[in-house]
Amino acid sequence: MTVNYGIQRKRGMTLVELLVAISIIAILAGILIPVIRSAMMRGQVASVKMEIASLTTAIEGHKLKYGGYPPDGSNPALVIQHFRNMFKRADAVEQAILTYLVTTYGLDPAESLVFFLGGFSDNPLKPLTGPGGPFSGNRKSGIMDFDPNRVTSTGQVSVLSVPLQGGNTIDIKVVASNDTDNDPFPTYLPANLGAPYVYFDSRTYPVAFYMPKFQPSPQYQSIASPYHSDHEIDTNNNLADEEHAWINPDSFQLICAGIDDDFGLSFFGSVIAGQQLPPRILMHYPSGLGHYFNGQNDVEISYSAGDKSNITNFSANGTIEDDLP
Repeated sequence: MTVNYGIQRKRGMTLVELLVAISIIAILAGILIPVIRSAMMRGQVASVKMEIASLTTAIEGHKLKYGGYPPDGSNPALVIQHFRNMFKRADAVEQAILTYLVTTYGLDPAESLVFFLGGFSDNPLKPLTGPGGPFSGNRKSGIMDFDPNRVTSTGQVSVLSVPLQGGNTIDIKVVASNDTDNDPFPTYLPANLGAPYVYFDSRTYPVAFYMPKFQPSPQYQSIASPYHSDHEIDTNNNLADEEHAWINPDSFQLICAGIDDDFGLSFFGSVIAGQQLPPRILMHYPSGLGHYFNGQNDVEISYSAGDKSNITNFSANGTIEDDLP
């Protein structure tokens, strides 16, 4: 008897089945990718928030050690006076070096964070140029342990001649920053972001601002400035017309531009709908409103997307947008 053993062949997917499978995968990807992206963004916000907490602790440590909060660079005289308070035994040459650098190059609210929280020499006479000082060519760690990969420094040591009284000069070792101005004061970047952390000292809130070298949009200039609270300090009930207290009026504000690297609309050169705004826009927290003076009246505006994405030491839940009513 002859037995026929049939061979079963596996049936492949039909074109319709393949298209259905692809459609299902595309639908799942469309659902999951935004969720994954959102989770990654929230993770990055949380990471920045944690680092702001570390910076806050370091600033408080600076105050405990030196008797006051560091200035933010908006007033050079405060910088020089604070340095003298920090290092009462520093010699006249060290004071002359700092005076020259601050008045020649300027120290802005992002650079001041690194300068004052970084290391200084243990030599009480030479805190700047002694071993481990900021102008020794090999600065040591300070109150804040900055990640060297995120400090905007070229890493290249050069010699800078600083003029002294009587026509003399002294050579110091400096490491230029790589944030386009090439001055000896670097800034500190949040991980994977382009705009640095910015520090504002309450003593100079009314005049302080920071314009980053990196601009996220050609449409307007992203500029950071301190925030007002919604707390009224006069009897007028119109938000646009009244004076408001500052956030953290006796301490400081720390601001990160957020994952869009955009500090928002707050100062000189800001543009809305193609129209340049007057000198200063005052932003209030947490109402999400601000105002500026147009020459005759106060005009109320809402936060821009850049303002909403900011992460600060006073925003409770992450970004400022997370706290808006």
